[in-house]
Amino acid sequence: MGIYFAILFIFIAVAWMFWSVLDLFRASQSLHWPTVQAKVRVCKVRRYFHRTTGYKDSAIQEWSFQLLYDYSVNGQVYQGDKAFFCGWPSKRVARNIVAKYPEGSTVSITYHPDKPSVSALIPGVNRFAWLVLLAGPMALVPAYIAWRLF
Repeated sequence: MGIYFAILFIFIAVAWMFWSVLDLFRASQSLHWPTVQAKVRVCKVRRYFHRTTGYKDSAIQEWSFQLLYDYSVNGQVYQGDKAFFCGWPSKRVARNIVAKYPEGSTVSITYHPDKPSVSALIPGVNRFAWLVLLAGPMALVPAYIAWRLF
């Protein structure tokens, strides 16, 4: 039974690392992509409550970040929703993005020259990229434990 858990965690780790390296590559390449003006339609941090049980005082406060911008390349209209590649913004970073790029503003975004539907508001690699990349190898720890214990 432990071998199945080990294989599962190894599969998750490899898939996560592949996805992270691909995102890191896109992030580094986005510094050299063309730019275009975009109109920010939605840029907000939203707080909501999630009930964990049936009791009315058992709600957990959570938050979400929403970003949506419209842009056109060669007459084709696209919508983007990525603030940056490699990970998701923390609440503090999301609030800074909302303050810097308010709804209705015109911003400069970068887009992939061969796939204009792939875009980012903030090009380049950020510090979150390295945290996302490290999550893959961290999944190897439970794989090793499952392999050794079972």
